[in-house]
Amino acid sequence: MFTGSSRLLPVTVLFLIIVGLSACQPSTVDVPATETQSPPSTVTPAQPSPTPIPTANFAPEDVLGIWMHEDQDRGILFLVFLDDGTYRASHGSPDVVIHSGKYTLEDRVFTFVNGWECPDSSGVYVIRISGGGKYLLFEKLDDTCADRPSALKSIRWDQVEATPAP
Repeated sequence: MFTGSSRLLPVTVLFLIIVGLSACQPSTVDVPATETQSPPSTVTPAQPSPTPIPTANFAPEDVLGIWMHEDQDRGILFLVFLDDGTYRASHGSPDVVIHSGKYTLEDRVFTFVNGWECPDSSGVYVIRISGGGKYLLFEKLDDTCADRPSALKSIRWDQVEATPAP
């Protein structure tokens, strides 16, 4: 004679087999078709803007001083920015002037007005000051002078002296 619990055993085993087999079957999910949008017929490239470059806020006087970069091809390079709106560029020592001219700074847009063997060609850059005022970086916006962009290309300039002698 079967008791109540022994009669449920075959049913329980059958149920577990069915559940186990159904778990092994791949499930199908109906995914609705989506429309693809075609790109616009004309795409205008974004123009560089001085504002999206992440940097700490700085005052114009933070640019003043002597900045140095060690270049494997050119040796030690110096940039000196004075408060009268002039700059000097040199190799080997900040006192040996190779290039000089005038500059302007409006917000983060730095312009070499003249000089650098390009007397009639200005160079416009966005500058970043980072590392608590210790590092200066230039990003070219527009400069047709051949030598200036190669000397300033996305390299870090280290501040040597905050207020240079005139």
